[in-house]
Amino acid sequence: MLTKFKRNVVDLFIGSVSNTLSADLSGTVTVNTTSTTVTGTGTSFTSDFKLDDFLYIGSEARQIALIANNTLITVASPFNSNAVANTYKRGKLENVNYYVFAARQSPFENDAVAANTIDNNYDGGVFVHDEMMFGKKIGASDAVPVISKKQWQANTVYAEYDDKDNTLSEKDFYIITSENKVYKCIHNEQNSNSIIEPTHTETGFPPSEVDNYRWLFLYQITNEQILTFGTENFVPIIENESVKKTAIDGAIFNLVVEANGSTYPADSGTIFTTDNLSTVKIRGGSATSNGFFSNCGIVVTNETTNQTYVKEIRDYISNTSGNYVIVKIPFATGQVSNNNPYTIGPFIKIDSKTGSNCVAYPIMQSVSNTTFTGSVKSIEIVNPGKNYKQANVIVQTAPAYGTGAIVRAVISPPGGHGSNVEDELFCQAVGVGVEFSNSATFSFSSEVEFRTVGILKNPLAAVKTTPSGVIDLVANSLAVAGSSTRFTSEVNIGDHIVYSDEEKEVVNIEDDTNLTLKSPFSYTVVAEPYKIRKRFSNTHFNQTVNITAANTTPALLSIGEFAVGSDGAGAGSLIQGKVAFANSSKVILTGIDYDQCRGNTAQTILLNDVQIEGVGYIVQGADTPTIAASGAKYSKVASNGTNANGAITTAPDLKLYSGEIMYLQNLLPIQRSNTTNEQIRLVIKF
Repeated sequence: MLTKFKRNVVDLFIGSVSNTLSADLSGTVTVNTTSTTVTGTGTSFTSDFKLDDFLYIGSEARQIALIANNTLITVASPFNSNAVANTYKRGKLENVNYYVFAARQSPFENDAVAANTIDNNYDGGVFVHDEMMFGKKIGASDAVPVISKKQWQANTVYAEYDDKDNTLSEKDFYIITSENKVYKCIHNEQNSNSIIEPTHTETGFPPSEVDNYRWLFLYQITNEQILTFGTENFVPIIENESVKKTAIDGAIFNLVVEANGSTYPADSGTIFTTDNLSTVKIRGGSATSNGFFSNCGIVVTNETTNQTYVKEIRDYISNTSGNYVIVKIPFATGQVSNNNPYTIGPFIKIDSKTGSNCVAYPIMQSVSNTTFTGSVKSIEIVNPGKNYKQANVIVQTAPAYGTGAIVRAVISPPGGHGSNVEDELFCQAVGVGVEFSNSATFSFSSEVEFRTVGILKNPLAAVKTTPSGVIDLVANSLAVAGSSTRFTSEVNIGDHIVYSDEEKEVVNIEDDTNLTLKSPFSYTVVAEPYKIRKRFSNTHFNQTVNITAANTTPALLSIGEFAVGSDGAGAGSLIQGKVAFANSSKVILTGIDYDQCRGNTAQTILLNDVQIEGVGYIVQGADTPTIAASGAKYSKVASNGTNANGAITTAPDLKLYSGEIMYLQNLLPIQRSNTTNEQIRLVIKF
């Protein structure tokens, strides 16, 4: 396997394949070539953009680095052209095209086992291009982030999410269920076994299961998505908008008891009466010392509404009339009534410089019926609150009671649980799924067999176009000046300007008559015609050349060998390619330059030399050879027949050796046919 992808590149890769430019956004923008500041008039930058989006002015795009306010943003680098009060658009990435391609007809050393590594001579890229067969453009629905598959299993301890755990990424803290639902573990009942497989799809603070686990629902994967992107070891991440919308930034979904402590006031029973909304009479057999439960918390469950209410106790009075709890903030009407169950324990107070509204209470253990004390077993959340960046948890009682309990708040990730699943689940890979299937508008090469798939970035079209006007070039200058040219409509960034035997990439288009190149020409010319080689953007490409040959001897054309031919007995256009298929009526070659076969599907050629790739087709003289007598420039190994004429019926779509190979993966041999579809699933780790 070979990959050039890194984490930030993969994020941009997913953005680029789903890139759709917005309509013109509100207002206008002004930029200049000496500054990264973009000034808006009547703009809404804070709602229209987010960091890492791209701002488009005409054909130029710059990534957004800072959004100051609705009329001021900063981009990563200055624009190449000044603009005053221009319209603008939003996009995800500059013009980038990625293709999944199939390659390699040459057998592995052991064809029954896919090679685990890419051969050194294959890694350089030339070999890949020489055996590249066809490809399909990666579209918006063809690439998603993927995570390791962690199937839920009963009687397994799953790790809790913990913002302080630096080793969380190495633990099983999320699962996929038998219903293809993905959950994050929020609470594991002090490292107990998970017994109940979660099924709920509730958003926000998750419910407690029968085994007291709390699982946060993140998303569900459809069967189609599993087939497209799922593998034995990976499952896709599918954004769930409902989960994202209900995510609570800075919420506390879990309070971890790090030490249980001892001798904390504790009691439970049924409310005897409520004299008023501030005073509650509890059971008669409770503690008899005045102030015993002061500063603690009372938890009341209203069995009619099934709501739980937590109140801080201001004072506790025990006398001959009974035992009374006086709360600091009165209950609301209807919250509490006679016979409601209650518990008393230390009040869980959460101090924070930023957050608010987290409400929780302790579950007590080892409670004595004579001393009315116990230790803190766990903490139950009633309301997770919001906006916490830090929190200090105080286990509060009257000064003379309780000691040693330590509780720590676990704060949600930035944006809240479920707001950014890719980061929350430590995504380390992207999944790409495409299908090679014939359609009414395109047919992939059939009959061939491939062993390698990969990703190709920004290949160029094989065919050059003739644009309007003429150009001036100055040797070693990046500027191109046109006359009667239409650069803004006929040229895109990434296209190549072709003059004579050189071609150079376009990096900026200023207007219809001025553009900038990535590297300069070596020529100085005035008012010369030129050509454009476009960056290829079709949905599919075919790199094979089909040759019909009525009297081919297929036994002499072995798969992976070089075939050399011409359109006459040693004269004319040279054809050099590698055999991907051969029978008595057809030969399929790869690695053919479009100009060699002149893009002419009616051209008749002669395949009169075949050279085994392992020996190499031997060039003894110039770098641009022509077919000559045997032994002059090529060693003739075999002839496929006497004057075996053939007609080229397909020509390659891409310029040979163009585009950057970003990823390669070997497979067991896959035989193509017109009646089958090949589902290609790639997992790119980074």
